[in-house]
Amino acid sequence: KITRELTFLTLEKLKEVLSLELFDELNNKYAAQGGLAILSDSNVEYDNPGKLLVLRMLRHEIKKIHRRNPGTIDQLYFKLGSIFDGVEVVAEDRMQEKTMEFFQQLYPDARIKFGSKSSGVQLGCIANVYDQTGKMFKYYVKTHTDGLQTSKSSAAEKFNPIELFVYKILEATGIGCRVYFFGRNEFDTYIATLDAAHEGEFVTYEKIKETMPKKRSECIALIQQNQDLQVVAYEISKLDLLARVLKLQDLQTNPGNFGFLSAPGKQKQVKVLDFRVLKGETFEGWTTTEGSFNALMNGNGEYNYVDPFMLAVLRSDGPIDKTATLIKVFAEFSLFENMVTEARQNFISDLTEFTKNEEVIEAATSSIDIYSKIFIDNFKLLKRLFDQRVASTRSDEVLLQ
Repeated sequence: KITRELTFLTLEKLKEVLSLELFDELNNKYAAQGGLAILSDSNVEYDNPGKLLVLRMLRHEIKKIHRRNPGTIDQLYFKLGSIFDGVEVVAEDRMQEKTMEFFQQLYPDARIKFGSKSSGVQLGCIANVYDQTGKMFKYYVKTHTDGLQTSKSSAAEKFNPIELFVYKILEATGIGCRVYFFGRNEFDTYIATLDAAHEGEFVTYEKIKETMPKKRSECIALIQQNQDLQVVAYEISKLDLLARVLKLQDLQTNPGNFGFLSAPGKQKQVKVLDFRVLKGETFEGWTTTEGSFNALMNGNGEYNYVDPFMLAVLRSDGPIDKTATLIKVFAEFSLFENMVTEARQNFISDLTEFTKNEEVIEAATSSIDIYSKIFIDNFKLLKRLFDQRVASTRSDEVLLQ
């Protein structure tokens, strides 16, 4: 139906409503996608990335014209609105169809109920999966970062293998939730993460932050008196180290993107909900340096912490012993190289769930092999510099005795 409706957008119709200058500009700008003629080409499916890109661009231009001169192009304006409503409905239906298919393979004879995603710009849904015993597993399903979004006028791009790989690394370290990847192809790739509260009670740091004092000095005093907050402080230190190793953005500086799981019989544990990976950086941009180590030890730099509680926890003059804490953190991640290797294997396993394109698989595998080495080397560098700092400090202490 959508493909049929798009045949309405002929070059003749577009020439009627667009100025000749704008028509030529857009036609030339998107020549690589097939120009404006791709819109009415019934041989090209509506969800072809090039077609969607040109369609979204045209909608953006028509909106601008309609705001300036309402009533002049009502037919085209409302036709595009109808088409886009259909695109979003079909995209949601396809996501739910693939989600149903994937989880019924993962949980044989499962019942699946869908709910609406309440936040974020990426297209998504909630899948409540009931296994044979009736136990419920709540998964948050969304498109990859460069996938179809509800608020941007751009078509889906190919998935970024590094983003998916980092999800798997975080899962392997225990800081990330259980995660799966599946979909229709390398453009419509979906990420499904198990609800962070699956094993207990989960509270985002955003909620915790609201209860904290507004001054760093008062946060320090509170941490010193509260053993539970000392555990939170330790977990934040783990998160800070991993974010620096993996060069993550919009994580520990975004209080809604992580939180803490309290499970029966277990110590409170930090859990990551969302993050961003670097984009447009060279390999050198992903590499840690001595400056990165100094920022780790100082508790700032690279990341601009302004939250009083985070500053109380991470600054070197805070209420917890920075060196003793990092000794424990590095020990907890002593098998980091094995964790990265496990993540690589799981990533490759999931890769075939959404693409059979050998070129895509080969390119993605080659990419994560490069970044596996970068992440492992980043960790080793920080660990080596830290060990040197500890040894030097102890030598100084012996000399002073």
